[in-house]
Amino acid sequence: MEIELNKLSKIGIDRVVLSNFKIRNWDKLDKKEIIDKLIYTQKLNFKDENYDFSYCNNLKDTGEEYDISYLEFNPIKLMTGLNIYNANMEDFKKCILYIEDSFKKSGIELDLSEAKIKEIELNITLPIEYSDLSEVITLFGKANKKRGLGLYTIDPDETSIHKMQKTGTFYINPKRKTGKVIKIYNKTLELNNKSEVYISQPLTRLEVLLGRDYFREVMERIGLDNTLSKFISLTNENLSKIFQEAIEQELIANVEITLEKLEKKLIRAFFNFRKNENSKRKERIKILNNGKTIPDYLKEDRGAFRYLEKNFWIFDVSFLSKICTLIESKNRNAYIIQLKNYSNINNLEKYKDFINRIFI
Repeated sequence: MEIELNKLSKIGIDRVVLSNFKIRNWDKLDKKEIIDKLIYTQKLNFKDENYDFSYCNNLKDTGEEYDISYLEFNPIKLMTGLNIYNANMEDFKKCILYIEDSFKKSGIELDLSEAKIKEIELNITLPIEYSDLSEVITLFGKANKKRGLGLYTIDPDETSIHKMQKTGTFYINPKRKTGKVIKIYNKTLELNNKSEVYISQPLTRLEVLLGRDYFREVMERIGLDNTLSKFISLTNENLSKIFQEAIEQELIANVEITLEKLEKKLIRAFFNFRKNENSKRKERIKILNNGKTIPDYLKEDRGAFRYLEKNFWIFDVSFLSKICTLIESKNRNAYIIQLKNYSNINNLEKYKDFINRIFI
């Protein structure tokens, strides 16, 4: 299947969970009865490729009566049959009307006037090869180490990157109590594994789950609540802003701090290496002047950049360029010439491109 690229790279709605709705003709429907000593429950539920639906009416022995309602769906998959693109606000409004009509045809009259959004997932799908982002995603892991999930280890070694590419998923769960989860994954791999369709184009999806408490806080900040009726009043620009604000701390602010630390660590390691090699060279001269053999631990270790590459995470050639500006002028050109050997380490460019596609 060929992907319509003009439908990608847009922030939109993925999965939605509604609660607090009613069923107008509840008394006329066939329901499952569950009876125990403390509570009498009437339940109607089903799960298929379009919906995960549950509605319960509960009557306690104290006389208290209450309902629990749950409806999960994917708007664009519901309308098109495929979970590749996402829904904008116009699509979502049409989907709500479609749901009401679909349930009515099945004999269930939904009343969504007081419905609330329990969970909502917003996403953007980019035509980028997921494996090309391996070190960028590792950077996200290091920047959010206490909340990063899905990487077997945050250290950017071959094993962790290989496993990350194999699993094709990375999570950040910064708001466990309030319910925000950021997820980056290989959408092509997911679609092909599920055998929905065969996709040849590379697709990487960035997704944010807004749980009930977090979503309510988001809506309150713009003077609204978490009801379906208020959410429908939002514009596509509102939707994009909510998504962007949800990832700014984890994927921009925390990353900037981490990049600064990585650069400082490389600079410190570089000059420590040179200082150590200078000390070793002086010791070698003394030993040779005394006619003795130089021990292994004092032998010259050539190549400061090679040392960094072997023992540290360079991440980007610009870090080495920064080091060159700090070297004394008489030795600087020798290191500048070496930069061409590391020009393929361009992860900062990949990171900026990834972020710019979301914010610009």
